[in-house]
Amino acid sequence: MRIRGKKIIYIGGFELPDKNAAAHRVLSVGKILRSLDCEVIFFGISKNDKDFDDTKEVEGFKTFSVKYPQNGFEWLRYLTSVSRVCEVISLEEPDLIICYNYFSIPLFRLFMASRSLGFKVVGDISEWYLPNGNVFFRLLKSLDVNLRMRFINPKLDGLIVISDFLENYYQKHFNANMINLPPLIDFGDKKWRVAETTTISDRSLRLIFSGTLGRKKDTLSTLFRAIDNLSVEERKRVVLDIVGVTEEEFKKQSGSFNFNESGSIRFHGRVGHTEALRFLRNADFSIFFRENNLANMAGFPTKFVEAISSGVPVITNRSSNLEKYFKMRSIGFLLNDLSEESVLKVIRKALEMGSENIAVMKGNCKELGVFNFEGYEGEMGRFLSSLDL
Repeated sequence: MRIRGKKIIYIGGFELPDKNAAAHRVLSVGKILRSLDCEVIFFGISKNDKDFDDTKEVEGFKTFSVKYPQNGFEWLRYLTSVSRVCEVISLEEPDLIICYNYFSIPLFRLFMASRSLGFKVVGDISEWYLPNGNVFFRLLKSLDVNLRMRFINPKLDGLIVISDFLENYYQKHFNANMINLPPLIDFGDKKWRVAETTTISDRSLRLIFSGTLGRKKDTLSTLFRAIDNLSVEERKRVVLDIVGVTEEEFKKQSGSFNFNESGSIRFHGRVGHTEALRFLRNADFSIFFRENNLANMAGFPTKFVEAISSGVPVITNRSSNLEKYFKMRSIGFLLNDLSEESVLKVIRKALEMGSENIAVMKGNCKELGVFNFEGYEGEMGRFLSSLDL
């Protein structure tokens, strides 16, 4: 391969090392690139007070960051300017720049500059964002997303996509040069070493919901109502841990709910990533739901990858390309719809399984092994070679 020793700058709105899902995504891809003897430099964001930070190193990677925008002027500069990026480009002289869900104006400016400065540009696409907020913001964001997804991305030298939906879209309409990478895990990291866990007893079922309430991406109300419709004896056997949301936050968005009559529901609020994984590993099932919309079909739920990689079966509905993983092994339950009746039915199925059957399903999750970044080194090497760096 002609890729050894190549220098790559990875740019985007990620906050290293693990402050958002984007950070986990780019670090795993960076490790694939490093395993191919490429030098990877990250350029992300930070919530510290420095306008520009070039002093941090994360897991052996050199990093640069700019301050997270705090006001309208800073946001305008962040959404349009490439001045800081160009400083780093001038300093590092990269062979390739990977832009993670980058905004359309700076992405296009970098692509145009690449033709004269001699580097290639690849887009890492993990979502098809649906804007919310006031009318003015939705209009601007919709314009930005559509410019990037429909007009700029197809012009880039290559694309890294996160789902079959995005791969099919760019292959069908533009015949783009692509690699399809789901969210990936470094199984060498100690936080992913799966400890043996057992259920509390044959008569207990431990569920976990980990996430936020933002923009109906996940919904707790349906889950709570389903639990409320269990018999009194069934509810006594359900333990539900809510990580990432407080009881006050839920009530503010969804109204009151009689938790005392709905089994053992425990809110833990926002915790660090390592602590969230500890809660996850102690569960029998990770449970989350996604609406059937463009954003969820184009994306790929990181929490699915985290659960399976932690040896925890999943209860969810059809979204993205999850179905193909359920076809590989029995790793949980995949719902056809999000009705209370369907959720209630699957919770009862899980209650009937018993610890031995759940242990078998946990073993299937551990053996699936498709989210280890090391399994994609060959495919990534071929993709980089096709770019003619």
